[in-house]
Amino acid sequence: MNDKKTSRYGLLDGIRGVAALIVVIYHTHGAGADIGIWSPRFGFLAVDLFFVLSGFVLSESYGSKLATGMSSRKFIALRLLRLIPLFYLGLALGCIGVYFDPSIASVKAELVGSLSNLLMLPSFVTNANDVLFPLNLPFWSLFFEFWVASIFFGIFGGRLTTQVVAILTALAAAFLISLQRSYHELNVGPSWWRFTGGFARVMYSFLAGVLISKIGPARLNLPRVPAWTIYVTVIVLMCAPLEGQVSHLFELGCVLIGFPILLALAAAQGERNGRFDWVAAEASYPIYAIHYPLLIISAGTLNVFGVQPSWLYTAVFLIVITPVAIFLNMGDERLRSRLRKNAMFRIISGDASIRQASPLPTE
Repeated sequence: MNDKKTSRYGLLDGIRGVAALIVVIYHTHGAGADIGIWSPRFGFLAVDLFFVLSGFVLSESYGSKLATGMSSRKFIALRLLRLIPLFYLGLALGCIGVYFDPSIASVKAELVGSLSNLLMLPSFVTNANDVLFPLNLPFWSLFFEFWVASIFFGIFGGRLTTQVVAILTALAAAFLISLQRSYHELNVGPSWWRFTGGFARVMYSFLAGVLISKIGPARLNLPRVPAWTIYVTVIVLMCAPLEGQVSHLFELGCVLIGFPILLALAAAQGERNGRFDWVAAEASYPIYAIHYPLLIISAGTLNVFGVQPSWLYTAVFLIVITPVAIFLNMGDERLRSRLRKNAMFRIISGDASIRQASPLPTE
């Protein structure tokens, strides 16, 4: 889905890349994979930013196609093809990571209990940390991205009007607010005991992205702002040193208002092909897919040698994983290109001619 010769909403790629790196730093400390000594206070909100970007991009790429004849079956097949190769790579790395995770008492039980993850479904067996994806914790968001948001959009995307999306977004916002009042935070979804929170997070942010697409960023008459101001705003929001009640209101404000505004501002800048945009487009999803098990392996290795966590290891990890992710994305694109031509995929998708999607930010 990357066409480097064609213009695209590159600033959205850049936002996705910044958010992916923030997720990595967030998981380097206090998330069971400690190699660093600090994590951004609201790094978990990067997932909500991913969801709102996804809603906009899928609406821009496929909304009109679904409305003019593309089948739900074909759309869902394309979404699965986009996600699954790197998803399986992340699971494979997770199978190695369990041997380095001190919180896991029985590796065999953890692996057997994770078999449902092969279908991008949560583990229905009690595991060491009661999480949906014990082999690769961040994959909980891909479950909601595919099985909730993508399936919903595949079925109804071609029939959604701006008015309907606005009503659904308002209802999802009410659901999100009630959830925040119950849990007093929005860091919910990865584990079974707060599983329902994932539905509120994905549906509000995804629908908000679709709504911005339906309205059209150009019609909002938003000012043009330098790209760096948007990137810095993302970083500042997720690193804000807030605690207590104000932090709960802050994270709710980021998701309900802040991230949709950032998306609208970025989309209003139009198409661009900056160098950082290209790097972010290539690296963001591979980074998200592989970083957590690699952090587990790295933390376990450092622990064996009695090495204390440090900023240095966080920096080295970021420097190393970025080119690795770009390389993996190149391989992923080649693999998906071949699979699109495969007879079995054409049967599954119900379409004999699978063409490359519009060159919007990598989805």
